[in-house]
This record gives sequence, C-alpha cells and structure tokens, in this order.
Amino acid sequence: MKQIDEITEQETAALLILRRTGMNVVDVAMIARDALLWARGRGNKLQRVQQCLIAGNRVLQEEEKSVSLKTAIRAALEARQHLRPRTLRDFRYLLNRLLKYNPGAERRIVSSLTPQQCGAMIELAFVTPRQRYKARLILSSVFRTAMHCGWCRTNPLKYFQAPRLKEQTIPILTPHEIRALIKHARDYRNGVCLPALGLMLYAGIRPAEVLRMRWGQIHLSDRVIVLRPQHSKTGGSRCVCIHAPLLQILRESPSHLPEEKICPGNWRLHWAEVRRKAGWQVPEHPWIQDILRHTYASYHLCYFRNVESLQIEMGHRSSDLLRTRYLNMSGVRDAEAFWRALPE
Repeated sequence: MKQIDEITEQETAALLILRRTGMNVVDVAMIARDALLWARGRGNKLQRVQQCLIAGNRVLQEEEKSVSLKTAIRAALEARQHLRPRTLRDFRYLLNRLLKYNPGAERRIVSSLTPQQCGAMIELAFVTPRQRYKARLILSSVFRTAMHCGWCRTNPLKYFQAPRLKEQTIPILTPHEIRALIKHARDYRNGVCLPALGLMLYAGIRPAEVLRMRWGQIHLSDRVIVLRPQHSKTGGSRCVCIHAPLLQILRESPSHLPEEKICPGNWRLHWAEVRRKAGWQVPEHPWIQDILRHTYASYHLCYFRNVESLQIEMGHRSSDLLRTRYLNMSGVRDAEAFWRALPE
C-alpha cells in the first residue's frame, strides 16, 4: 500500500505546474476540488470543469464591459428625449421609485441581473398590478437600451411573466347623456367646445390628442382626419373616417385657419363647464376618463362589425386591448341611429 508521503511522478509534475502559477499550492488545490464538486452532472467531469471555467470567464468579461443599472437608466432616458414631457415624467417617476425601494440596486451590474431579481425589485416597489405592469414595460426598455449599447446580451424581463391585469368594463354614454352633452356643448359660448367633443365621441380621438390637433388635419372633402406622429399618443400616424354626425358638427363650426388649434384656450376649464352643465362633476355622477372613446369603440363595433378597422382607427397595435377593456356592447342602444345623425 502506498504511503501518504509517497508522491508519484504525475503528482510531482502537477505540483510543479501549480507552483508556476505563483499561488499557494494548497489554495489552488482547494479551488480545483470546488470546481470538480460544482461540475457534477452528465458527461465527463473534466470537460464539465472546462466548460464551467469558459462560461465563468465569459460572464466576468461581460460584467467588466457592462455598467451599473443607474448608468443604463440614464442612457435610456437620454435615448428617449424625443418623447413628450408627460411620458418622460412617468418614465422617471417609475424608475426613481424602483431605485428608492431597492437600496443598492442602482449599483448592480445590468448584465448580472436575473429575471427573478428584476421581478423581486418590481414587486417590492409597486403594489397594484397595473403599476407593476407599467414598471415591467419601462424597466424592459432600459434593458433594451443596454443591449443596444453592448452592456448585456439578453433582456431578463423577457423571461419574467407580466402581472395579469383584471380589466373592468368601463360604462359608455347613454343616448340621453349623449344628447345632453351635445346640447350643452352647442349652447356654450357659441359651440366653442363642440368640434373637440365631436372628435372624441364620433372619431374616438384621445383627449390629449385632440388638445394637440389643428384644423388643417381635418379634410372634409375626403371625410378623413389625419393624425400626425407628433399628435398621436403612440407616436404613429393614422387616419380616421368622418361619419355623418361628426361631419354635421364640423360643418356647423366657423371656418378656421389650418394652423389654428381645435381646442380653444383654457380648454380644460371650458370642457369642465360643459360637462357640469350637462350633469356631470357631481359625486353621484362623476366623469369617467376616456368614456367618449369607449362609447365610440362600442358603437363602432356594434354597427360596422369590423375589429381590424376599429383597431386601426383607434391607433392600437393589436386588438387585444379592444377585446379586454374597450368594448361594452351591453350599453349600446340603436347603433344605426348613433351613426346616422346627431341626436335631436
């Protein structure tokens, strides 16, 4: 039996190799032992150790090239300076909250963050499913910027399942409410708010989009409204048909220069007053954001029966949002009359 102090030629050669590294031989031996333990699994153990070393070296090189999460966030904000101020405010708010509730996260290297770690950060900083959904989208855009800059190879949010949103059906205007709103908009200050109301109700244009629109975008002869990228919420252009009730409203309006805005000055005050006169803005009858757009979508689908056309006119990238949140068919009353003419 070989004595413990007997060393073979192979072991002697190994010691010489280890000495040449300039490291303590015992330390190197312990590292080799750990590598062999970690490499347990299928296949040749020595090959697995080599694979682990190669993979580990690649990770280290990526981390050395990578940057902190704070730097990646700064780069993502700089790349999005073309967005509207309100969008940038939301972007900054959500990311600042994410860092506030995750101390030390700003110093984490983006290439080392895992889907589980990103998910844990989002859940710690945000409470509601909608907040977490938005935070995931924005953090994912930060990683897309990091990938573009070569700071990480993958987007960990791609592998983190988005929280499921339970969309509540938003009510739509009743025929009585539509009549009241149009009547008071027509009576208020010679109908100064009526064109904007018509665009929201009969063309489904978002309130913020209407606020940015100008009369030159309305083409009565072609019966079409052109929303430019700088006016739309999503940054894309789209065309919306002018149907009979909206055509009547727009023809009633005085002539305007193409560069004049559709909404009058102090629009929000005027619009709030029209709604108040029509019976809203009281505790038992609150105004619901985007109720006009939801009314448009429900009446459009009920009458025209074309989801794809509605999706294009509303400026959605897919029909998913329409199907889950926008369509309230139970509230539609006489869709044909809605599109035929203005209510008496």
